[in-house]
Amino acid sequence: MRTNDEWIGALRGDGDAQAAALHELRGILVRAARFALQRRLGRVGSLDVDQLAEDCAQNALMAILDRLADFRGDSRFTTWAYKFAINM
Repeated sequence: MRTNDEWIGALRGDGDAQAAALHELRGILVRAARFALQRRLGRVGSLDVDQLAEDCAQNALMAILDRLADFRGDSRFTTWAYKFAINM
């Protein structure tokens, strides 16, 4: 499990470390979005929820990268990131 500083450092970095952090964060965001969508939408076709979750995660990832400087460290980085996925 990454620390807040490790997340921020990797996401601001480049190369393999950044790619690995982006891949890991995207997976976290997809799971968070899928969970939120299933709670809100109930049981709709799993393909629909999966596609919506992918779209939400992608939008959340872009928003997170744009707002990295806003992260204050009041919570775990992943908790902060979840909010983006859930609110998308």
